Amino acid sequence: MFAREVAPVLIRKCLVCHNEEKSKGGYRLDDTKVLLKAGDSDRAPVVAGKPEASSLFALLIHPDAGERMPQKDEPLPKPDIEAFRRWIAAGALLPEQSIRLTALVPRIHAAPPAVYRRAMPANAVAVTPDGKQLAAGGINEVLLWDSAGTQVLTRMTNLPPQIQGLDFSPDGSWLAIAGGLSGQFGEVVVQKPADPSSRKMVVGLKDLALDVRFSPDGRLLVVAGADNAVRLFSTSGWKQARVLLAHADWVLSAAFSADGKHLVTASRDKTVRVSNVEDGQVEATYMNHGAPVLAAAFSQDGKLVFSGGRDRVVHGWRVSDGKEQFRLKEPEGDIQRLIVRSNDLFVASADKLVRQYRIDTKALVRTFEGHRDWVQSLVVPDAGGLVYSGGFDGEVRVWKLANGELERRFVPTPGLEQAKK
Repeated sequence: MFAREVAPVLIRKCLVCHNEEKSKGGYRLDDTKVLLKAGDSDRAPVVAGKPEASSLFALLIHPDAGERMPQKDEPLPKPDIEAFRRWIAAGALLPEQSIRLTALVPRIHAAPPAVYRRAMPANAVAVTPDGKQLAAGGINEVLLWDSAGTQVLTRMTNLPPQIQGLDFSPDGSWLAIAGGLSGQFGEVVVQKPADPSSRKMVVGLKDLALDVRFSPDGRLLVVAGADNAVRLFSTSGWKQARVLLAHADWVLSAAFSADGKHLVTASRDKTVRVSNVEDGQVEATYMNHGAPVLAAAFSQDGKLVFSGGRDRVVHGWRVSDGKEQFRLKEPEGDIQRLIVRSNDLFVASADKLVRQYRIDTKALVRTFEGHRDWVQSLVVPDAGGLVYSGGFDGEVRVWKLANGELERRFVPTPGLEQAKK
């Protein structure tokens, strides 16, 4: 009863003022583990079996509009109030384990178009570790293609309208999906691609989920969002392990160090921060961009961070003291994605190019040319010798890493004629 009738009302009417970042009156209801705990008033919000003795219920029916909840809003309809009464009278039962309300009440999303009239921007692309399958975001869905782009293997539906981030677990068994609707809600789900019944809601947010990444050992999942927060979840049960609140604006990307002990986050607040995964403490901050930072990545040994964004410069700086070591100024557009593989740094930018640099010499190795629009996504699997890049025009290009030659190109949008090599 709680999940079906009460929790949706709490999410819709109360969550914005009583959550982990903002808890008016010291009261939170964002998670079942805190919903029954008293706020600053020390009055029990819910007394099992006694609606009239429960301050939560009393505030919903208070005759004074200045005291009644939700504040500055119309009183709840009688059916909703009756649902609260019946739930409390029946014992105020909640799930035994701690569950976020937004995960307890998954949204029902619109069906995706059967056939698209235009290509979807390739904002989010992921490739399985074996290189056999490619996931790309659509409208209210994620499409799983064979990596050659010849056929759709699976259409994963009932997803948010905007897909912002995709990542396969290191063993390829799970796909993490981040998205939402700008200014309205965010959502992260995980699913075994071939098994719709395996889907699990990891977290619901009050704004877009912008990036999602598995740790190298697959034990953690990091979520970056437009609510300015970074969240870490254990992949064993998908429980939230920690919330990092070091940024003052949207967190646009997140990446683990190769050993999984540190996390680098890039934000619209123009900063990049390195945090310790174990305790969440910020260990380094870089503030030399002077513009929103869209991407960041660690060097293989974890001693350097590379970051870039709207200043159109790739900065290389030391984690130990935050001091800049070098700048790469070739890109003539916003830096959209950064990936490190061994001694190579790959840079995707809004000037329609992907560049490969040698980290030790800062030398430009090659430029991958051919995109007709901004390069929005970039994947360089550890194995397979290929580079995958996705453009704002919806086209995905696959390059040979050894020589930069184009292997194939296609548009992962159902119903559109596929591009040929």
